[in-house]
Amino acid sequence: MSTAILDKSDAQAELGKFLKLADELGPGLKMFSTFIDMEWHQLVGDRAAYAQFCATSGTTVWEHKPNEAPVISKIEWVPDYESRWGDLPPAWFADETGVVDDDAYQDYLDSHEVVASWDCSPSTGSVASVAPERAETPANPA
Repeated sequence: MSTAILDKSDAQAELGKFLKLADELGPGLKMFSTFIDMEWHQLVGDRAAYAQFCATSGTTVWEHKPNEAPVISKIEWVPDYESRWGDLPPAWFADETGVVDDDAYQDYLDSHEVVASWDCSPSTGSVASVAPERAETPANPA
């Protein structure tokens, strides 16, 4: 493990990118980062703050869908991320406290593949709204 500790802003920056990928690739992307997922949970818990975050990030307000049977699999969206923003940063390999797993991060840098367990994804099941710059009217307002 690393001695580097990341903070909330690191998680939010990456969550915004993840949700942008969901806008482009559709629902069902596998969220494998405990650190970023913890921030997603915090934001979803405050609907107004989450809607503001999504508006600022220019993304759809995606619902957070738990995976009922977490499995280990290849994270297929990594090449899409890399083509848009470059290598995944260490935040994707941090634990819930923001401490980076240097070995896991180095494995990713060596292979440019991520095989991980995941337990949630963006869902269209109950999309709260769409950020104003993405559409003129909210979808399924809550």
